[in-house]
Amino acid sequence: MQVRHVIGLMLFLAAVPLQMYLMKYNQNFKDLTLEIVKNLQDGLLQLSNFVAGYVWVAKNYLHSTYEYLGLSESLEDDSIEDQEIPENSIRNFRPPHLEFRIGNVILMHTMIPGIVVGWNIDITDLTKEPEYLVLTEFHEKMMKIDQDKIIIQLENIKINHKDINKYFESFDGVKYIPNKFLKKMYPKD
Repeated sequence: MQVRHVIGLMLFLAAVPLQMYLMKYNQNFKDLTLEIVKNLQDGLLQLSNFVAGYVWVAKNYLHSTYEYLGLSESLEDDSIEDQEIPENSIRNFRPPHLEFRIGNVILMHTMIPGIVVGWNIDITDLTKEPEYLVLTEFHEKMMKIDQDKIIIQLENIKINHKDINKYFESFDGVKYIPNKFLKKMYPKD
């Protein structure tokens, strides 16, 4: 072990007792520590707002640069319908123990409704629980959830999510109608 590692370990081990000593016998240090802890939440909120603002400025800068270069249509095209689907990703089969279909609105064990966007199953072992890809109102990204974590299929419930139009054409009152991309990927659903 190198000398710097030993010194670092000794400083680390001495830090907690030193803080306890200072808090016990030094009122100013105790007040400073309390103030830091009380203001921590506000400080983190200000930091997150600053970072979000910085990201927004960077995004707008990149968007204006793409516009200037004539590449802005590539940024606005969120459609996945024209993407080529690899043959090994197409689900030309539907195992009988799959309970839910693409476009079904479901209620998860966390009492959050969602839309089934896809499913995955281990082809080598069909006894394993299927896994569904789900969009919910409360999560920006798609979630993976096991079939046993889904309580029930819901009807007449519409879900609001920014990516719904990427995967579905419309809502018929009972379920979401998949777009061409999902119909190609899950032809048996």
